[in-house]
Amino acid sequence: LSADGTLLAASTVFEVVSLWNTSDWSQVIQIDRGTGALALSPDGSLLYLYATAGMQAEPAVLWDVNTGTELVVLSSPERPFADTEAEFSPDGSLLALKEGEQVIIYGVP
Repeated sequence: LSADGTLLAASTVFEVVSLWNTSDWSQVIQIDRGTGALALSPDGSLLYLYATAGMQAEPAVLWDVNTGTELVVLSSPERPFADTEAEFSPDGSLLALKEGEQVIIYGVP
């Protein structure tokens, strides 16, 4: 859910991630990339997605919500992300990813 409550990101068992406008429940974007950890930037312009398709991990990606395009593919210094928790800073300039005891902080473009 975006900070202002106008956007909702959801993943399904059908390995699809959708972003919905909560005022009329219209679909903003659909990403056929698996299911997994999701986070929306505070202004709703970016979507973080770490997905698994079947049993295979996909790269962690920042998506531009307005265009539906990949902006940045993120990588962990040691291994692909697995069970990741993600959170944007209140101003949207940083993305913190927590995997187990490890926290990685990225600057957001």
